[in-house]
Amino acid sequence: MPSGDAFLRELRGQYPDLEIGSGPDRIAPYCRDEAHQTTDRPIAVAFPTMTSQVVTLLKLANRHHVPIVPQGARTGLSGAAVPSEGSFVVSLERMNRILEIDEENGVAVTEPGVITGDLRRAVEQRGLFYPPIPASVDICTIGGNIATNAGGLCAVKYGVTREYVLGLEVVLPSGDVIQTGGRFAKNSTGYNLTQLLVGSEGTLGIVTKIILRLVPLPRERVTLLVPYDSAAAVSKSIVAILSARIVPPTLELIPQGAVRCVLNRHSELSYPFPDHPASLLIELDSRDSASLQTELPELERVLRESGAGEPSVAATPAQREELWTVRKLVRDSIANSGDYVEADAVVPRRKVPALLEAADTVSKKHAIEVISYGHAGDGNLHTYFRRGDLPTERWRVVSQKVLTDFFTEAVRLGGTISGEHGIGLLKREYLPMAISPPQINVMKRIKTAFDPHGILNPGKILPE
Repeated sequence: MPSGDAFLRELRGQYPDLEIGSGPDRIAPYCRDEAHQTTDRPIAVAFPTMTSQVVTLLKLANRHHVPIVPQGARTGLSGAAVPSEGSFVVSLERMNRILEIDEENGVAVTEPGVITGDLRRAVEQRGLFYPPIPASVDICTIGGNIATNAGGLCAVKYGVTREYVLGLEVVLPSGDVIQTGGRFAKNSTGYNLTQLLVGSEGTLGIVTKIILRLVPLPRERVTLLVPYDSAAAVSKSIVAILSARIVPPTLELIPQGAVRCVLNRHSELSYPFPDHPASLLIELDSRDSASLQTELPELERVLRESGAGEPSVAATPAQREELWTVRKLVRDSIANSGDYVEADAVVPRRKVPALLEAADTVSKKHAIEVISYGHAGDGNLHTYFRRGDLPTERWRVVSQKVLTDFFTEAVRLGGTISGEHGIGLLKREYLPMAISPPQINVMKRIKTAFDPHGILNPGKILPE
């Protein structure tokens, strides 16, 4: 097999201006995501700025059989963007232009390296709204969101990334460029390759241009934090809210353990209910204040009848921002408080209390700590099993068993093993727990059809 050296020589010969970093210090930041740091080393990392460079890069890699690992902002939590030994990283961070905001058609056209928060702010200036809001909205990229089908903090009402991707420009491993979809609302022309590529974690092609659907900007918002006596009570209240046909963008479970992790690291922040076992962050929005004022009393009635405490309503933008800041810092604060394994399970909404109970049962079985928080309104919880004081050798054994036990329960409850973080490297061995062998075989055949030499992000999603 031709060496990576030959590949690099040809690439530099064809694109002498393409920045390629190969020293240890230059490569080091690209050997990790937010959940996994590898000791494997790629041969180099390239920073293309245009589609033609990606085309040449993949043509050469396909000919030389060099593994290619596409990367965005590396904020993922499944190891999907972590390189393997001898691979070549393609960082799309320099392809970061908002190419067009088309107000007439309600779409934005972007490159993959655009920061999600930057896009949201740009379209809001035009009275438009891009709803998917991952907690990492100010650092993650649109391309990475597409790779994992990111959900986030407003998915109850608005849905996830997949619902907003109308079309893609994609470079296949062969170097061929395809255009899928377009800036139109309806499309029954052949297989829906756009939606196949969303959530494929860079294993089928490299996205170089994106057409996104936008919606009218809600002008009015109200943010509430509601205290509860237990996390299970939060879940029951959420079911009551949605059964009353109230659909807030945000229904976020924040347990006391998560609040403590945040406040321990960020003492400058305040939180209205630090001593309550759990709280629910709710946000309502509307195009006009009249609709909001009609919905808010109904929400307050449902909260009272479902056993909630007296809510704290953000009276100023600063108070709203502080509540959101606490929520967005939960994951980082937990991750920096000690060793952990993380599960991104999702179940039908009514089964969230059972999923919380399953997490507690698994933690007690293995004598470790657990914090479950997040998108309870979607049935999607981020569950962190924490090492605590467990001895190192015992933790090595336990950390291999915890996810198996927990995912077994999630699937038994009618759910699955990832709602928005993807499978990547860290969860591929658990895929057969959620997906049948015939379905995995179909996925493998799709991978082969797109990537017959297996060069794109090898070792991700599909179990070996």
